[in-house]
Amino acid sequence: MVICALAAWILWKWDVRADDDVGDGNGQKDTDQEPESKPLISLVLLLKAPRYLDDVILARLAGQAWGATLACGADSNKDATEFVAGKTPLFMCKYQGLFFLIHNHAASYFSPQDIEKMPELRLRKALAEHRAWLSVYLVSMASGKLDQSTGKTAYPLIGKLAAELADSDCLAIYCPDTRQMNIYGADIGEQLRSNDPLSGAFKQANPPVVMLESEDPRLVAAVAEARRRWPEFQQAFEQRAPGQMFSVKVRVTDGKNAEYIWMKVSAIEHDDIYGTLDNDPVEVTGVKLGDRFHVKVTELSDWMYVEGKDLRGGFTTKVLRDVARNG
Repeated sequence: MVICALAAWILWKWDVRADDDVGDGNGQKDTDQEPESKPLISLVLLLKAPRYLDDVILARLAGQAWGATLACGADSNKDATEFVAGKTPLFMCKYQGLFFLIHNHAASYFSPQDIEKMPELRLRKALAEHRAWLSVYLVSMASGKLDQSTGKTAYPLIGKLAAELADSDCLAIYCPDTRQMNIYGADIGEQLRSNDPLSGAFKQANPPVVMLESEDPRLVAAVAEARRRWPEFQQAFEQRAPGQMFSVKVRVTDGKNAEYIWMKVSAIEHDDIYGTLDNDPVEVTGVKLGDRFHVKVTELSDWMYVEGKDLRGGFTTKVLRDVARNG
């Protein structure tokens, strides 16, 4: 009862809708939040389907994440200092003087408008497909007021618990504080368990995929420049150093969808370029990362290679990066 009363006080004192910039889990942003509110020290997991979660399961997962024993349910007593209380969709957890809220909502985290505005297609697909979300959010600490420096202490704990909560149904991870998002993969869990989870968990494993009309004059000019300057790439490839990476961007299609994907170049013979696909497509089926592929020189849309510390080429990449930032 003491723990439940404490949980109720925490939930009353801290507006739970301040968990992030989305609010109630149905895409409705919280406009009542004061301009100088506490930092949003939180990580959000976007899931394919709603997740069953109770205080016993959450206490076990938190214990695995932090190497501790947390009281819950019938095991709770007035002497418990580290515990889990509550039930779906909202739990409260106290550990090492920190109070966390764990949200478990069977709803979309982002509104349809937010999803439509997402320029990167892999992320947009994850946002469109997710049907539930989990988040771990630091709301209070016994030793003082939250500020930006608190994240250095809290994020390693939040990251470890998020890694335990993530499963094969996790599509993406989002940090409301930094507005970073990434597709969730097997390597993300390892990064989340590190002492600096934000630095690794949001590194993009695949090049960004942005929708752009093929007739866009900026893209047309970039492709034309890549083809005009092809001899530069070919000469550099012939004089390449061991381990030096050379890539060209190629068009792949399954008859219904078409995408432009980077291909690692292994050989150039006359007008043919041979290599392996360097990332997975978003919509195109029948091909995947590592598949052998070849294209005619006249069909390539871009090329790039690294020389020392300098990136050569990448003409369309500059255009797509500008589109992603400015539209």
